[in-house]
Amino acid sequence: MPKPQRQKVHYTLTEAVLPEMMPEHIGEFYVAKAEGTVWFVASNGAVVSLTDLLLNAKPVAPPRHGVDGKDGKSVLGPRGQKGEKGDSIVGATGPKGETIVGPKGDRGEKGDKGDPSTVPGPKGDKGDRGESVVGPHGLKGDRGERGPAGADADNSAIAAMRKEVAEVKLMLQGMLDMNTKAGEYIEFLKAKVAARLAAAK
Repeated sequence: MPKPQRQKVHYTLTEAVLPEMMPEHIGEFYVAKAEGTVWFVASNGAVVSLTDLLLNAKPVAPPRHGVDGKDGKSVLGPRGQKGEKGDSIVGATGPKGETIVGPKGDRGEKGDKGDPSTVPGPKGDKGDRGESVVGPHGLKGDRGERGPAGADADNSAIAAMRKEVAEVKLMLQGMLDMNTKAGEYIEFLKAKVAARLAAAK
């Protein structure tokens, strides 16, 4: 039975120290502590990011900082020749213009009548004080006719109603003695009786 191959795991401070190719470490893993990424040395010796593979991203080689280029030089070209001085040309002043006033035109036709003005005119002067004229006293009018006599009250109807009220009072007093909780209903009936008496007067 073949002996299982032991996988080696190495730890580095950052991805920047990992080379792009490590053919002598094929099949080994490298963990970058600063970035928290895992790298694997493929069968061709290339170092690829397993973290990118797990995130469905394109695997890349470890980042590398290129060599700094040389500082550029500022090259100044030759100074150009000075241009010729331009001439200022002022044109001649033109002749003074004449003011021509034409003859007065004929008077125009009469315009249409304007709408009534909505602007109030000035306040007029105060008028003279008026005189109070008292007319003659009128004659006394005739005495009016005497009105019809009012209808007599129906004493029998009032007496019957009073009797009915007395009976209702006795009945309510009996209900009050039997059940003290009927007080609200009794007060309601008393109010109706009092209103009916007031309407009969």
